[in-house]
Amino acid sequence: MASTKQASSGILEQKFHISARNSSLSTEFISGTAIFMSMIYIIPVSSGMYAAVGVDPTLASIAIALVTCIISILMGLMANLPIALSTGMGLNAFAVFTICMGMGYPYELVMICTLVEGIIFLILTLTEVRSKLAEALPHNLKMFIGAGIGGFLAYIGAQNAHLIVGDASTLTTLVNFRNEFSTQGICALLALIGLMIIVILSVMKVKAAIVIGIFASWILGMICQAMGIYVPNIEAGYYSLYPSFSLPHISSLGGMFLTSSGLSSVDGGVIANIIIITLTMFYSDFFDTIGTCMTCIEKIKMQMSEEMEALKAKKFSKGDANQIEAMEGELEVLGSQKTTKFALLADAIGTIIGSLFKCTTITSFVESGAGIESGGRTGLSAIVTGAWFFLAIFFASIFTSIPGFATGPALIMVGCSMLISAMKQVEWKKNELHQIIPGMLCIVFMMLTYNIANGMAAAIIAYAVVSVFTGHKEEPKPLMYVLAVLLIAKFAFL
Repeated sequence: MASTKQASSGILEQKFHISARNSSLSTEFISGTAIFMSMIYIIPVSSGMYAAVGVDPTLASIAIALVTCIISILMGLMANLPIALSTGMGLNAFAVFTICMGMGYPYELVMICTLVEGIIFLILTLTEVRSKLAEALPHNLKMFIGAGIGGFLAYIGAQNAHLIVGDASTLTTLVNFRNEFSTQGICALLALIGLMIIVILSVMKVKAAIVIGIFASWILGMICQAMGIYVPNIEAGYYSLYPSFSLPHISSLGGMFLTSSGLSSVDGGVIANIIIITLTMFYSDFFDTIGTCMTCIEKIKMQMSEEMEALKAKKFSKGDANQIEAMEGELEVLGSQKTTKFALLADAIGTIIGSLFKCTTITSFVESGAGIESGGRTGLSAIVTGAWFFLAIFFASIFTSIPGFATGPALIMVGCSMLISAMKQVEWKKNELHQIIPGMLCIVFMMLTYNIANGMAAAIIAYAVVSVFTGHKEEPKPLMYVLAVLLIAKFAFL
């Protein structure tokens, strides 16, 4: 038995370089679980959106879970990164509410546009255009993009936890804990308790802090429901916190797959709109994925660099010296164009496969930061996440019972940590203001427009324009100017 375990561990080590990245099997498992629990909301939320345009919600749930499983595992195997992928929330809303319900196009046609977009992505990835963009961005802008994603993730978490709610005057505001206490108020209070648990355990350097915090607040919620403090209100979106154990009924698996029926609505009069739809989805996914992958990779590199410095600062042994050497090698791998290319390739393939299962554009999820914050550094984390989503196909009723007030605090903690780590790495020099100010615009636009791509676009346009007029026009690479012009055209005409 022991030899089998050692052989299994050896195979995983050879494939994922777990110890070389200063991680462990248990840490990778915890990391993958944390990512899954932070992402599970995608199944009920997205399937609910699809249902609004006539897609069977049960089949949609199965398709989303299956595609997330396949592509996350693919990411783990190809790029060896702890990044999970699924159908993008913003593009879900764009496809359902803008294209289908607003413009009147059939959902099948949107999926055909998504398939075309995925093929374009694949071509651009194989020609290394996408990875060259990541290389063209200066260090400071990369850090600000990471900080923006962190702030955006914390904002999403605060909303999911009902700590931030809508307001007619200011658009968003802090929840009033006294109003609707049996639903909104108690959920917000439980979210604060969960957040404090995660923060305290993180300060104590407990690697499973996020997972413990999620389960602790969920269990507290179930106790509150049993005591009558929390009262489910389905119409208001507050469901029972008790997990059920019913299996989904699959009426017709054939309904999950894309057909050519959407092509019947294509004629000369709508081709221009179809091109605009495809380009809009292309724009969002192009920048979302690059921003997320780049940020996650930088976060892992920062963690490993800090650990290496700690090892070097002490009187280390020969084993420590070997570990430092191994980690230095892995830092080179993480920073290589090959790693970025494989990550973007997995994303491109994911969009193609997702469209065949009638899922909107597949993108890398910022919630992957929950796993990185838990110590995950290899593709094994993504594979664990994929395995959990496979189980979700059969036990979706259990996993989808995890409430927003339990996962929200995890996202807030991860977002704050990403923001702090990235801002620490910014080169705060007076002569770098032409980079720093566009970087700050990136954070503001990313959070307030609820869109990673818009934040990156603001940074790229401002960086190019400011560089031209402040004597730094030789600094940005030609690709930055090309992108700035294309982005200006996008906002002007699309």
